Amino acid sequence: MVERSHGKVFFVDDDEVLQRAFPRQARLAGIKAEDIEAFGDAKSVVDRLERATELDEVVSVIFSDGLNGDWRQVIDAAREARIPAVVLSADRSIQPEAKEAGVAFIDKRSLEPGELGTLLAQFVIIPIE
Repeated sequence: MVERSHGKVFFVDDDEVLQRAFPRQARLAGIKAEDIEAFGDAKSVVDRLERATELDEVVSVIFSDGLNGDWRQVIDAAREARIPAVVLSADRSIQPEAKEAGVAFIDKRSLEPGELGTLLAQFVIIPIE
């Protein structure tokens, strides 16, 4: 596996199992471990986005709609920082709102084991030429 340098990926989910699983899947997709930051709540990632600098080169924020309903704050912070965001959710009812906010939507229920890495490649990996 070739690891690619592409910038940081922030992952936000209040489920500790997913917080551990996402970095593993991201590494399988070729994302360097040091480029992955996982957060357990919306406030933590919003604070981190506010502190991000150009040197951080955050390329994507991937988050769950759980977050006690605070996922909209993540969208707002990502949009303000001009960083693409992706919402992972089993709740299809939020898909129109995510789309309206300019956020990609992935239905968690449709993911097969190991498929998250493939989807990550679509949203966050920028190949080095």
